[in-house]
Amino acid sequence: MRHHRGALHHGGGPEPGYPLTMASAGEYIRVVTITADPASESRLVSMGINPGAMLRVVSSSGGPIVVARDETRYGIDRKIAWHILVVPVSPDTRGFRRDPCRGSCRGCSYRQGSLETDLTGTVSLDSLPEGATGTVACIRGIGWRRKKIETSGIGTGSRVSVLGRGKDPEKLLVDVDGTSREIPEWDAIHVMVRVES
Repeated sequence: MRHHRGALHHGGGPEPGYPLTMASAGEYIRVVTITADPASESRLVSMGINPGAMLRVVSSSGGPIVVARDETRYGIDRKIAWHILVVPVSPDTRGFRRDPCRGSCRGCSYRQGSLETDLTGTVSLDSLPEGATGTVACIRGIGWRRKKIETSGIGTGSRVSVLGRGKDPEKLLVDVDGTSREIPEWDAIHVMVRVES
């Protein structure tokens, strides 16, 4: 039931997103986080189903949940799908229509670079609660994507916090090592942050 779904937000409260099992056939979604065990998460990541991935739900009734990423379809066991939290996106958004990594970063390099880092207790920067502070654990992506983020002053070890939305609603106002700056939300998806307790 849709009213039980969480919401993507930057404040306190429930984990943002809702389980993939609650998504409807034909719905376009973005993966927010994966709460499955490490082995299951690694399998999902190897398929390109990682935080930030844009998917289309092909089938959600009975049996595995079938999703498509670009032209490839995957069947996901419902027990595992429950641990994949997603939010809806419009198929008309720029973020879904274009391939942000130009097909060269192999799932935003999540499985290439991020799996070399212990991501326990991390969230993507766009999911960091407003006012919370964390340290950048790693940046997903290679080539121009990674360089663009690092050029904005964000690197491994940077202390960051989300101050709110920027003047452009598609950007976040972020404090990076004491300096506030606006960064595109799509870039924030690629920055993994270890939240300070």
